[in-house]
Amino acid sequence: LEPASIDMIAKLVQARFGHISQIDARTIAEFSGGNARIALALARTVKLGETLGHLKDEVLFKRLFWQRNEEDNTLLKTAEVCSLVYSFNCQTDEGADPELGLLSALAGMSVREMYANISELKRRDLVQQRSIWRAVLPHAIANRLAVRALENIPLNDIRQIFEAEGSERLLKSFSRRLGYLHQCEAAQSIVKDWLSPDGLLGDISSLDTQGINLLTNIAPVDPEMTLLAIEKVATQVNAQQFFTRPNSCCVEITRLIRHLAYDEEFFNRCAQLLYHFALSENPKENINSIRNLLKSLFYLYLSGTHATAEQRLQVIRELAESNNQDKMELALELLDAALEADHFSSFYDFEFGARPRDFGYLPKNGEEICHWFRLFIEYTSSLVVADSKVASEVKALLANNFRGLWVRAGMFDELENVAGDLMRRTGSWNEGWIAVRKTLRLDGKDMNPIILARLVDLEKALKPDSFPDEHFRFRRCYGRSKSFLFKD
Repeated sequence: LEPASIDMIAKLVQARFGHISQIDARTIAEFSGGNARIALALARTVKLGETLGHLKDEVLFKRLFWQRNEEDNTLLKTAEVCSLVYSFNCQTDEGADPELGLLSALAGMSVREMYANISELKRRDLVQQRSIWRAVLPHAIANRLAVRALENIPLNDIRQIFEAEGSERLLKSFSRRLGYLHQCEAAQSIVKDWLSPDGLLGDISSLDTQGINLLTNIAPVDPEMTLLAIEKVATQVNAQQFFTRPNSCCVEITRLIRHLAYDEEFFNRCAQLLYHFALSENPKENINSIRNLLKSLFYLYLSGTHATAEQRLQVIRELAESNNQDKMELALELLDAALEADHFSSFYDFEFGARPRDFGYLPKNGEEICHWFRLFIEYTSSLVVADSKVASEVKALLANNFRGLWVRAGMFDELENVAGDLMRRTGSWNEGWIAVRKTLRLDGKDMNPIILARLVDLEKALKPDSFPDEHFRFRRCYGRSKSFLFKD
């Protein structure tokens, strides 16, 4: 049921249908959304000598739907109504969930007629089955059909069936489909009404599990209004209880906020909401840790946000300079993530409805990478030089990231400069000396001779009691290629 790559589907079509050209095979693969069954069904409609290159999406859709059969409006209406939900129960037995009956009423058909039409759609590979469940697939087809349904059926009738007829599962399934229709005006209207003060999801703080699921599903339709609805809780009496780990829905809410933080314009607001949750959590929590979720937004890669480095530093600065011990410790965790230069991975979901999404900010070149790390290294140094309450922890944090910053990021000048600042201001950086020795031992044999010589000099400079720190300074020569360490 999972989609495959466009290239893979195109190869499959060409292997099965030798008369279809490479260009037409790719057209079919793209229209199918990577769904093999749909691609093969569409390929079967292509006659020998025919080409699809000139056909528009709407024509391809009709060809796929009718598949050389006569047009049948009742069949199309059935598909439209069934596409309004992500999946539905097709049982008709007495005592079974009345989902098919509700969909039949919305389509203006008898249950038997609806069932027969669904069976025909299944024979055309437009409906797929898993046990008692049916679903119109792929989503590229289902979303198109759902939009037609929202345009052709009065919204009041649709909302009456899904909101007032008592099937919570069907309402949830409907909300999930809405989440894929962010460009549809009717879907936007429904979501706006749901999130209004008197709407179905108007009071986020009072939602049960079902309500939180609905909120999560429809958030992609209107991210800004969703964020405003969550922020509104902060003005309520129970705000302090809501923005805490004990909140039974904290995992779902915080993951939703992480999705909303994707956009640069929403990042700072989302980060503030998330650190309120994180501060209420045990720092050693390792099950659905909110601290780890917040940290994931501060890595150079796979962050899931397009916030700038300056925006992320602003959040760290706000926490680090708050004079609150818990906030300062959280700031160090975020700073540690920002200084990571070696291993990047993520366990979080990056999909958000049908909105185009990627893995977040991706540096375009080496200069952008240097800018990122230079910004956070300089701020790290400033915390030590200013003799902040977390100065000793910051020195250890920078040492822990030294190897990656030197070997992977190539921040030679910046690390030499910060080492010089630390030696002048504090007289020693033992953690840094240990980190340098570790880097020499693990990476020295494969290092460029010039860079290796600089690292050896740095190790000698940081070695405890090797020289009076007041006579020590760095002088850079020949740009970034060489740097010499000497005593005055």
